[in-house]
Amino acid sequence: MEPMPTVVTGGTGFVGGKLVERLTALGFREVTVPIRFVGTSANVARFPVTRVPLDLLNYDSTRAALKNIKCVFHLAYGASGNDAVQATVVGTRNVVEAAIANEADVVVVVSTASVFGHPKTDRPIDESFPYRSALGDYGDSKTKAEQYCLRRAKTAGKTRIVVVNPSAVYGPCGRLFTELPARWARSGSF
Repeated sequence: MEPMPTVVTGGTGFVGGKLVERLTALGFREVTVPIRFVGTSANVARFPVTRVPLDLLNYDSTRAALKNIKCVFHLAYGASGNDAVQATVVGTRNVVEAAIANEADVVVVVSTASVFGHPKTDRPIDESFPYRSALGDYGDSKTKAEQYCLRRAKTAGKTRIVVVNPSAVYGPCGRLFTELPARWARSGSF
């Protein structure tokens, strides 16, 4: 992938932070990381990126943040609070629509395998697999956002929309699938 003007929403999180690190190592010099709170952006401040305050629920400011951007990696989601579901569903819609309006080349939307629940199957899980979300509001909101993206991809013009569905993401500094099992094993509660 050739370096190009890129935005990474959710760039302050575990996966987003690793993506920002990789993009800058690959020579990307125009990387923008929207942030909700400056206090949560210390991890990406060590990279040559532009941090911009942004509320993804505001379409106009989202469109302004994506102006002249060619590649968007959308990892942000509502993790907590009263607007968590809205942040995931409406935030995703705003990012996708802003990218299309600004004629970005591609939007990569990071969803989750949780949109398919916990299927017991030998069949490959792809876009035709039935949705049976797991993990409550998180899985439900990711399902709605993903379904929107897949529908919108059919009419997005030159902007490609790609949805990826990671499952158990782990590695250094990963809380859920790395640190938590180690803590539980150490305390005898695993």
